[in-house]
Amino acid sequence: MRTVGRRAEREKIARISAAVHESSLVLVGDVGIGKTRLLEAVQAESTIEAVLLRINPAESHWPLSGFSAMLSSIDDSRAVEFGGRFVLRSTDPEHMFAAARDLLTLIRGLALSPMLLLVDDVDQMDQESQVLVGFIAGRLGGTGIRFIATASRLDPAGPFGGLPHDSLEPLDAADALDLLGEAVRPSSEGALSIVVGQSDGNPRALLENLTDLRPEQVASDHPLLMPMVPGPTARAIGAHAVEGLGRTQRALLDRLSTAPLSLRSIATAGGMAEEDALHDLIFAGHVDVHGNYVALRSALLRSHLYWSMGAKSRRDHHAAAAEAYKRVDSRISLWHGSFGGTEVDPTTIMTAAVSFAREGHVATAVELTEDARRRAIGSELLPGLADLAEALFLRGELALAARYVEVGLSYSQDSTASLGLAVLRLKTEFMRTQRLPDLDFEAWGNAYAAEHPRVTAELLAVAGLCLALRWEVDSARSLVAQAHALLPAASRSAARFQDSANQLIEATEGRGPRRSVSLLSPQRSPNRRVVDLLVAGRSACLWEEYAQARKFFSIVLGQRPTPEPIWMDAARYLLADNEIRAGHFTSARAAVAQWRSSRIIRANPASHSYLDAWLAYAEGRIPDAHALLAERLAHFSHEDNPGVAASLLTLKGELSLIDGDPEEAVRLLSLAELVGGQFRNPALVRHSADYIEAAVLAGHAAQAASALQEFEHRAAEHPSRWTTLALARARATAAEDEVALERFATAIGSTGPTDSGLEVGRLHLAHASKLEGMGMATEARAALSSARSALYGASATPWLQRVDTALGLEPEDMHPTLLRHLSDEELEVVHLVQQGLRNKEIASRLYISVRTVELRLTHIYRKVGARSRSHLVSLMS
Repeated sequence: MRTVGRRAEREKIARISAAVHESSLVLVGDVGIGKTRLLEAVQAESTIEAVLLRINPAESHWPLSGFSAMLSSIDDSRAVEFGGRFVLRSTDPEHMFAAARDLLTLIRGLALSPMLLLVDDVDQMDQESQVLVGFIAGRLGGTGIRFIATASRLDPAGPFGGLPHDSLEPLDAADALDLLGEAVRPSSEGALSIVVGQSDGNPRALLENLTDLRPEQVASDHPLLMPMVPGPTARAIGAHAVEGLGRTQRALLDRLSTAPLSLRSIATAGGMAEEDALHDLIFAGHVDVHGNYVALRSALLRSHLYWSMGAKSRRDHHAAAAEAYKRVDSRISLWHGSFGGTEVDPTTIMTAAVSFAREGHVATAVELTEDARRRAIGSELLPGLADLAEALFLRGELALAARYVEVGLSYSQDSTASLGLAVLRLKTEFMRTQRLPDLDFEAWGNAYAAEHPRVTAELLAVAGLCLALRWEVDSARSLVAQAHALLPAASRSAARFQDSANQLIEATEGRGPRRSVSLLSPQRSPNRRVVDLLVAGRSACLWEEYAQARKFFSIVLGQRPTPEPIWMDAARYLLADNEIRAGHFTSARAAVAQWRSSRIIRANPASHSYLDAWLAYAEGRIPDAHALLAERLAHFSHEDNPGVAASLLTLKGELSLIDGDPEEAVRLLSLAELVGGQFRNPALVRHSADYIEAAVLAGHAAQAASALQEFEHRAAEHPSRWTTLALARARATAAEDEVALERFATAIGSTGPTDSGLEVGRLHLAHASKLEGMGMATEARAALSSARSALYGASATPWLQRVDTALGLEPEDMHPTLLRHLSDEELEVVHLVQQGLRNKEIASRLYISVRTVELRLTHIYRKVGARSRSHLVSLMS
């Protein structure tokens, strides 16, 4: 098993290793969580000597065995000799303290070079050794040792209780799927998602559960048994969890284990003892509350409890539950009854599964569906499977939705049903990976148009909309035209998708009759469908109407009732991208952070990687941004979104410019030109100006001239404000000295207060570079100061850091004197005030209340001595 995830833990240990002073850390996690693999990875990556000591549980009754093993791991004969002759005269606290002090003195006297001592399962050492080692680990100064240990349990009052410690959490869904996907191919991500949920993200339990599945189950051809039969890890974790529980608590856990979800009133039957037991179990973290329902939190615990009961006990529990639920929830009653010999129609269970999915009880819906599949003859479940997949899609459970779409297609023998499932498959696959499924849409259109014009038109229109979102406008236009030919027989839904696709095509092209402001006005749109609002917002963004786009996305995010999770996620993502394209770093960082904290799509399409890398770039974490981009580009395939590929290359090229490496920037940006050149509108990928600048800096004049000519040609056909600013910078950068100065002066003179601070700052910075190359140091420094002012106003941290370095400013000089004592949150407000935004607009940008903005401004005025908003702006200039 390779190490997946754990990046934060590995980085923290690396910092401990590199620190001047010695320190210790204990990592606590369940059996199978990956403690040993983590230490092995740390040892392999360590830049200092690293020793890995594995504690043998069989020696836990041998006094000082752990202590002896630790001394033996230190590569110094004096330590080994001391360990060989060391005798513990007594386990009294006084003698233990003296022994530990002597040992500490010895280790300090060894004058060891810095070393990383990694101890796996330190809690399984014999008790005497734990006392000695714990004493030393808390007093490492002067020893040269960095002590990292793992433990399954940590007693706060024990020998290691006072040491710094972190919890090793279960793998998140993305890392768990990564681990499973590598372990078995081919596989259905939907099946693996169910295994992840049944394994609590525990790596060893994941692989044990996977081993128990047949290939046809992994491929989703056969249903899964739930709860899954526990392996050794699940049994160990479950057994530990129930240690010391009372009879009433254990009986309640057994009842709860028979179902993925239980009504609280039925689970406790109104008894005070059972209610008390439930409260205790909730407090202990064994049970979660979901409105009127309760459920076991740990799937591994449920698996252990369920399969630890005998068959008759399980059947009796099901029968009692079926009777109890008859008058309360017929869905649960029927399902429980099916385990007691009662004949139950599988379609009824399927209907119950759909209703639970719509209510957000996804795990329950999946378990009932898999049960219905075991009982049914496939095709009879087809309508329910389609409804379930749609409900899961709207919940953002895309891998599961894709699973049941594929299952439905395998059952379907009817072209109408197949077309409906194909539409859902298309939407699910695109939202999950931003790719289109491997279907010849035009061929499908030709085959089914006459017999099924409504569904065929919808399939073609949705495919056209997806292609438009990928900026593949020619293919999108072709499919939309084919869908349009089916009007008026097509459905109203198909017509809306066609209109949305055409709207996006126009915005992506950036030419032709722009949609009127009144048509796209958010004030006219509150009652429009969510998808229409999202498309309108995206179109406004591509037209560079960023404030208008922001309003559309805000309407979606503020709607009541709240739209389905899939559309909320899309609105947050598109809002973040809008702020990035607008060049508003402060609001963009806030929007990206908001999207990251609430994103629901477990897959990691390239566009999501782009936002993660952009955030690192915007925060000035340039090495992190480089690493994220390199990792994504290394795994890019021809099926991935070419627009996102070009954007990833463009951002990495910009990072190389920041690093002062124009040759690498030319290499990356020429690739961006190769990939992104297929998009006629140069404002989409936005690489051209940087490509020309990098070529000039690297001395590739012919390459710069050719790229400039191409940029000018495309800009003439697709004008926009960004294109105007970027082209002016490119022309001035590529020109000869005297002409360049004239062009810079003209370009700078044409900028206005509403232009992107990033673009204006980049223009001044290129001007400074040209002046410096001409030997005009004083003028270059003035241009750098102008660049700094624009970049500071935009909060463009990475470029601001470069300018500050060029100006010779120390970190403490990088904010105006009056602003040094403001918090980061207050600085964000100041930057937006400088841009001319009012309090309501600032609140919208930062996702805080207007009252919070007012309070922050009051504190800012007090700290800097400002009397008013205009006075604050003047103090900043």
